[in-house]
Amino acid sequence: MIVQLPGGYHTPDGRRHREVELTALRGRSEELLCATDRSPAELATAVLADCLMRVGDLTPVDEALTRALTVGDRSYLLLRLREATFGPDVALVAHCPWPDCGEKVDVAFRIPDVPVTEQAGPGPVHAVTLSPEAAPDAADRVRRFRLPTGADQEEFAPLLDVNPAAALRVLLDACLLPDDRGDAQAELTPQARAEIEAAMAAVAGGPALTMRAGCPRCGRRFDIPFDVPDFFFGEVSASADLLLRQVHYLAFHYHWAEAEILDLPQEKRLRYVELLAEEIERMNDAAV
Repeated sequence: MIVQLPGGYHTPDGRRHREVELTALRGRSEELLCATDRSPAELATAVLADCLMRVGDLTPVDEALTRALTVGDRSYLLLRLREATFGPDVALVAHCPWPDCGEKVDVAFRIPDVPVTEQAGPGPVHAVTLSPEAAPDAADRVRRFRLPTGADQEEFAPLLDVNPAAALRVLLDACLLPDDRGDAQAELTPQARAEIEAAMAAVAGGPALTMRAGCPRCGRRFDIPFDVPDFFFGEVSASADLLLRQVHYLAFHYHWAEAEILDLPQEKRLRYVELLAEEIERMNDAAV
């Protein structure tokens, strides 16, 4: 599958790499996701490094590169990787958030239909002009920033688990670039932080992370947050036992090494299982 990143990877020579070639999840990545205690951000880095064939003309793709991609690009790639591995159709189960209802709501959508916003501006550095209320001193009103990356997600994941507000604060500080005086956080007011966060959200590219749903019982409409890594990794983890059974089945009959089987994409692995099952059934019928 060849896709265009909403943002892109920027190399020191100023080039922006957006075209990405990816392959479906292979058994070795499925095994990694089923048996590891790494954070979702670390898993995303490892899985993308395994499944991306190239980013622009950069190859091979290692974890350092996938760690440097923006959060929006990584979410987009995980969605497309999910499509390449399991197909375009997604089904979710949510509950109506209204306290007097709580009805179970089935949500279905197709990955190609998910809105994707292209990152504003061609470069990795962005700027926002703060309001006089946010920065009384006119010299402090222009703030330069970059967008959060996978490296930021990995670094601040432990703090996010215990104190989300503090994690967002230090993440913003990490993404601010020094001003002409070399100070990125000089006297930032709460209003200034809010305006910078809004500017980051406005320029960031990536897939929509909420789904609109309606309750069949009370008729109310509401938004469902869609956490791409948690959803994708949850799907893979749910098939952990099936993966082991497939490896055992193919190794037992074909005498292939485990590593050879785990290197197969899921679709090809399943096709071998189907062919083998058909052949065994044919031989059993012939023996009767």
